[in-house]
Amino acid sequence: MSVRSTLVNIGLTSIIISAGSPVTTTAMKASRPQQNESVLRLPVMENTAAFEVASVKPNKSGLPAMNLGRPLGRTYTATNVALRNVIALAHGIPVGRVVGPSWIGAASTDLRFVGGDRFDISATLPQGSSVDQVPAMLRALLSDRFKMVAHKEVREAPTYALVVARNDGRPGPQLRKASIDCEAEEAAGTVIPAARPGERGVCDSEVGGSILGRGQRITTLARMLSMFADRPVIDRTGLTGGFDFDLRFPELDTPRDATGPRTDPSTGMFTALQEQLGLKLESTRGQLEFIVIDSVQHPTEN
Repeated sequence: MSVRSTLVNIGLTSIIISAGSPVTTTAMKASRPQQNESVLRLPVMENTAAFEVASVKPNKSGLPAMNLGRPLGRTYTATNVALRNVIALAHGIPVGRVVGPSWIGAASTDLRFVGGDRFDISATLPQGSSVDQVPAMLRALLSDRFKMVAHKEVREAPTYALVVARNDGRPGPQLRKASIDCEAEEAAGTVIPAARPGERGVCDSEVGGSILGRGQRITTLARMLSMFADRPVIDRTGLTGGFDFDLRFPELDTPRDATGPRTDPSTGMFTALQEQLGLKLESTRGQLEFIVIDSVQHPTEN
């Protein structure tokens, strides 16, 4: 079966999501705070960088697949993207923690149910700029082209803690200590060798038919699991360094002709986590940062 891929960014990690065989997930809800929820309002930081030039055009294809893109040289391109995903990438938070109008899209990683208006974005980075500045450039784009005004709120909200399941701390069969800690190597500026054709790279991370990581920290696994739970997942395992993992559960194999979401993904995920990785999720609460949109407009075509 042929599978198209969509790049979804979680923090600084790019993850591949199969679009041909869509992934079903429970959308993380970022509703208005309840009476007993604590809210701390924070200003959105000012932008310090901007694209040299940028083009924003509506995409009317009606296709579910979106590509958030990564800079290639000085060019940044995103195709058929919902605005909610751009906002999340610009502020470095999950899409479920963006609170805004319905036309920006829904907080779902099943690409059939994201909805919202879609856009194609093509932009040029200034000479000498770095990939780390792209989120700030996207924030400037949102302000300039979409006239977006937003603020941050810290709210107490439900979370999951990812912990070791066994009393003896022994991992499951699909969780192994890796020979490399990719995040540490990247921070040190080490050049990671490219994968050979048809082989996995030493630092691959992927969400498709499985949740797969090579040389990835457990914090990265927690961010990947957040895509399929109804709340964020926080790493509380105490495991350090890089790991190889390969997690499979039924909801990752949604049929092409499915007409609606399958059962709650967390049902299969909870069992698979314990059996395959020797980890489990415990319900808890924590202080989480949300981006709350005060106003946003459809862009003028250029």
